[in-house]
Amino acid sequence: MIALMLAGNAVAFPDHVFDSARTLTAHIALIIAADFDSPEFRTLFLCGLTLYVLTTLLVLFVRLTMRLQGKRP
Repeated sequence: MIALMLAGNAVAFPDHVFDSARTLTAHIALIIAADFDSPEFRTLFLCGLTLYVLTTLLVLFVRLTMRLQGKRP
């Protein structure tokens, strides 16, 4: 929730680096209490899938980079 407060809790896409934004984890934390039939609740699964894919790609990239440098992860 600290990331939510620091980012400004804005749902709109930021136009500038210093504009307010909402992180995916903050979005999940805020919407988790929503009605189960609402469109906002259904976005949680897309947010979770996005976080999973980005994390997986980052881990694979780091492992590949370490392997190319001759270090085992």
